[in-house]
Amino acid sequence: MLSKNSLKFFKSLHQKKNRLEAQLFIVEGEKPLLELVKNNAWEVVFWVLTKSFIAQYEPILLKQNISFEVISTDELHQLSTLEHQQAGIAVVKMPANTSIAPLPATYTLVLDNIQDPGNFGAILRLADWYAFQQVVCSLNCVDIYNPKTIRASMGSFLRVKTFYTDLPAYLSVQQGVPILGASMQGESLHDAQLPATGILVLGNEGHGISPEVQACLTQPLTIPRFGEAESLNVAMATAIFLDRIAQRVYTQMK
Repeated sequence: MLSKNSLKFFKSLHQKKNRLEAQLFIVEGEKPLLELVKNNAWEVVFWVLTKSFIAQYEPILLKQNISFEVISTDELHQLSTLEHQQAGIAVVKMPANTSIAPLPATYTLVLDNIQDPGNFGAILRLADWYAFQQVVCSLNCVDIYNPKTIRASMGSFLRVKTFYTDLPAYLSVQQGVPILGASMQGESLHDAQLPATGILVLGNEGHGISPEVQACLTQPLTIPRFGEAESLNVAMATAIFLDRIAQRVYTQMK
């Protein structure tokens, strides 16, 4: 049984201010926890797991030499941001927000002022699916360690490196690197000749890419519209852009 202080500390990590102060965040739910169990690159400082999760995954927990505390489902419901999860919670140390450089022979995904944690998590999952190895975020993007972001990424946050930086400053020094971006006034994505490597920028859900970042684009692109919908969800738009890049670029590299 967890102490009152432990319960209070776990709950405190639901808030961004407390996460930043402690440099810790929570991972919860069966799928993300299982992904974390299998990943040795992240430092987990505390595991609290239910008897049912332990019973189901005991071989891999033993193999990874994971030390955990058993938590009751009643305690878990007090701590979790999820209504019905039956697995547990891990407290994980935040990695350093280190310097970024475009990776050779691939693309870097850049996000400008994304605000919805569910969208952010879905974008990380898409980046993972399409082998985008890193995501660079503006300083005003939603917190990657928001529990909703972690949950929506379904474990992809473990494999896609994420950085926060001043985007105009970062983009302005990318000499010779093509910078593609979603823009209503851009060239049709269907007709555009896409470079083999570069940077892809997606913008805010309601306002798109900020003017300062827009000025850094070398190739504005738009998704052609054939129906009457006013706009696309940013995660949907990201999926279309990433799929087009994969179709046009990655397949040609094989």
